[in-house]
Amino acid sequence: MFKKQATLWFIVVIVCVVITYYYQKSKAAENYQKMLEVAVKSCDLETMKSLAKKSRDASNIGKRALYYAVQRGCLEIVTFLLDEGVDINAINVALFDAASYGQLEVVKLLLKRGANPLVVLKGNTAKLQQYGSHFVQLIVITARNLTMKS
Repeated sequence: MFKKQATLWFIVVIVCVVITYYYQKSKAAENYQKMLEVAVKSCDLETMKSLAKKSRDASNIGKRALYYAVQRGCLEIVTFLLDEGVDINAINVALFDAASYGQLEVVKLLLKRGANPLVVLKGNTAKLQQYGSHFVQLIVITARNLTMKS
């Protein structure tokens, strides 16, 4: 009887340890995400570099950081992320968001670096309709300017 109880308590302790581990892991990821968001929203390139270096999931972090940096117009961070290999078209709204937030320099950079202005938003035509003529006008002007400079 005592042996069964000891085994049962051992199993309960192991389950508690596993639950605690995964809870702490999720909290750490949440805190990391908040630090990343603050660094990008304040256009703090050095902190962004440090966070990117320490990241275990660089591609996912890079996509989120690109999303925030594009909206804020953090050209240095966008450049850094693209240099680090973040796929411009992985979050296919980067170009749309840059245009909608009026980030002309970011739009130019994204187009120069290969962002696809013709990418179809996966199941989100509302986003394209929301940006509508403003986006199209900005892309046409930017593309024209880039062509003239080449």
